[in-house]
Amino acid sequence: IALADALGMQGNLSAAVAAARRALAIEANEAQILPAVRWLIAANDIGQAAALGAQLDRSLEARSRAFGRIVAAQVALARGKRVDAVDAMRDALKLADLWLVRYPLGRAYLAAGAPAEAFSEFEACMKRRGEGYAAFLDDVPTARAVAPVHYWMGRAREEMGLRAQAAAEYRTYIAGRAKDSPEPLLKDAITRMASLQ
Repeated sequence: IALADALGMQGNLSAAVAAARRALAIEANEAQILPAVRWLIAANDIGQAAALGAQLDRSLEARSRAFGRIVAAQVALARGKRVDAVDAMRDALKLADLWLVRYPLGRAYLAAGAPAEAFSEFEACMKRRGEGYAAFLDDVPTARAVAPVHYWMGRAREEMGLRAQAAAEYRTYIAGRAKDSPEPLLKDAITRMASLQ
């Protein structure tokens, strides 16, 4: 999954999808499904992403069903159904109030044109970032999930018309990235920050 993320952030979508599929073939649990779905959807394999979400939805465990709702929200966004995505994320939050639920809820709110609500969720993510560092509660800490939150806080502030605060969020995000990183969010953050100054 880490390889899929690295390849995807370099723009090599076909290799990212192949790596995600290899990870799912080894073990299709929550820690593999949620990140893999990102690349499946990017490659327009929405059917497989939806099937993986449905697999999680069938679990008896509320936390797994919450993850299924996250996948349902990502599928809804891919299909242009923004309100359905927000509804799916609200359902997920009722099942489990987790960092991994609040972050995509913020993104769903932003996609649905509700930047204030989105910012509130991203702010909660930063307050609970320790949970984000161990997002899957599997004793394998990672900053990978938390790193883009400042970018999304900047997007929310920008859409609220708070230009100076948005630029500060972008600046914080950019400062934590390698200058030569091919990551698409970094390039977008640099462009947005320049337009705000």
